[in-house]
Amino acid sequence: MPELDMKEWNRVVERFKKKPEEMLSALHQGLSEGLQQYESRFIKEQLSGRKSNDYGLNKVSGHAASSINFTMNNDGLSGKITVGKNAWYLKCHQHYNFSGYIGVKNKTWLTIPASKEAVGRRARDFNLQFIKIPGRDPFLAGVTGKSGKSKSFHPVFWLKKNVYIPKRLYFFEEYDTYGKKFIIDRLERNIRKVIHDA
Repeated sequence: MPELDMKEWNRVVERFKKKPEEMLSALHQGLSEGLQQYESRFIKEQLSGRKSNDYGLNKVSGHAASSINFTMNNDGLSGKITVGKNAWYLKCHQHYNFSGYIGVKNKTWLTIPASKEAVGRRARDFNLQFIKIPGRDPFLAGVTGKSGKSKSFHPVFWLKKNVYIPKRLYFFEEYDTYGKKFIIDRLERNIRKVIHDA
């Protein structure tokens, strides 16, 4: 959509003087629609398996995608994309100065899913056995078989003292390529509707 020309901007100013609440409503609606479109694109392109310039995340549990929400602030003219607590690692990936190790706090180990059944669940949800093999990180294992040769172990969670979290700027990448365009487009569309319907 072409940008508003000078004639249209003059109409915006005049309309704002006469009916400011109408223009504010149009701006609010445009921002809301633009953020919603950006959120949808972001989840589809960055959190559903496609690796965009090595910043996207492969979908595993779906927690990241389901934790993303856009919210409008009380002023009606500003908004943001928020991340739920169940996907705290998204904020770690995003920090400009961050890339490094996350260590344990108030616990002995970090539990890292080692099997599909463990994704999105906690170690206490299972009946597991602690296994330590010399020279390797320990793990929590599920046990199959009763005893003897029929008894076997399979890793359910790897146990780590710390894990490396790389920098991935997928929020910024998607905003710069599409999000900004969506928001500007929706703002201009709603403004045009008001001034041309007047």
